[in-house]
Amino acid sequence: MLEVEFLLKKTDVLRRMKRKSDAFIAIQRAHAIATASLDENSPLVAQLYNRRGATYWTAEKNDLAIADFEKATKIFKNLGDKASQVYSIGYTGLIAWSAGEYRQAEKMLQNSINFAEKIKALQWQAIQ
Repeated sequence: MLEVEFLLKKTDVLRRMKRKSDAFIAIQRAHAIATASLDENSPLVAQLYNRRGATYWTAEKNDLAIADFEKATKIFKNLGDKASQVYSIGYTGLIAWSAGEYRQAEKMLQNSINFAEKIKALQWQAIQ
């Protein structure tokens, strides 16, 4: 699935360049390809949901972003990928914070930090 991986990287670059509409087109194309050819519970699909969640977040579509991060979290949990779960949960908390939902955000971020400490995901702890 090189094309999907390429489109994910392209989306990241476009998002950093603040080309939101181009990033959205790229991530939607990646999603269409991935859902047509990959198992819904594959690691690449989970990564796609994380990236699309970030793309929605930069476009201030918080509900869609949270939904995608939650989908990614579920897939990562099914795969046993605890480190990636930490990231998805943490980003959901950051979205809640940016939306002014501070109590919910604090709870989610604390959950991600506790989980990171439990699994020794030091990189996520450093970000926090």
